Amino acid sequence: GSYPRSQSLVRVILNPAGKLYDGMKTTLEKATEPSSADGDDADGMEEDTVFTNDVYVEIMNAFEKYAGALTGAMKKDAEALGGDEQNSLIQGGASVLRLAESITSFRPDLLESVVLFLLQTQVVNAMSTLKWILRDVGDSVVAPVLPSWSKFAFAAVQQTIFSTINEATAGGIMTIDNGAGGGADENVTKLMTGTGQLLVYALQRVCSILSTLEVDQAKVHPVHVDLVEGMKTLVYSSKLLLGSMLTSKSTGLGKQMLPIEFEEMFSKSDMSGTSLALVCGGDQSSLALKLLKRSLERF
Repeated sequence: GSYPRSQSLVRVILNPAGKLYDGMKTTLEKATEPSSADGDDADGMEEDTVFTNDVYVEIMNAFEKYAGALTGAMKKDAEALGGDEQNSLIQGGASVLRLAESITSFRPDLLESVVLFLLQTQVVNAMSTLKWILRDVGDSVVAPVLPSWSKFAFAAVQQTIFSTINEATAGGIMTIDNGAGGGADENVTKLMTGTGQLLVYALQRVCSILSTLEVDQAKVHPVHVDLVEGMKTLVYSSKLLLGSMLTSKSTGLGKQMLPIEFEEMFSKSDMSGTSLALVCGGDQSSLALKLLKRSLERF
């Protein structure tokens, strides 16, 4: 692939998951064999090391140990590709997440833990996560969007909001400026802009997928519902989190807004329902797209 160093390291870290999958498969096959019905292997499943070893802890410890090495490997891969290094890093993060998914998808709890760890340690960023979960990794390999995609997307938005606040407050509480409040306004703008960019990208991608699905566009299918409801949930959850952060005294951004002030600011931003409804353009061929735009207009 285009990211050999980072992908090789991820394969090594996740090797126990592959062994767990193979071991589970073998054990289950043995359990269904006629010879197992006589009870001779009754305790086999309990004693089998693939079930007794804590693969989850082993993998997460390895990620914690090699997080710095993985970050370095991704940077070297991005440099080797040339061109826009930042974009290469974003695509590299999406590629790493896709590889992790291919290895751990048989254990959704393990996949979720891996993704959240890589996000929280900033090995991958929010845009990489959105590109991965919305199947925009930049090559011809495309898998169906997971029904739970909005959960991962919101985790990416959440991490961006929290990291922006931590950066503004240096991990502590910023002294409230009773003067001009320029620093506080700058922090709020950065928070709104960063979150808005993620939501607009997610919506653009969802609309693109909806308009190109090879199904009867005059009807609503389960995959339509996953994308439409997931997008609505993502926008609403992001707005609630932003509102709670900006109207809370304890956030420490230097400016506590009144709820009505936040609502007014949000309604004028790129994240308002009116603005988002325009993102998908004027395509009227998909019923799902019409329903999504109608819902956004009511936000």
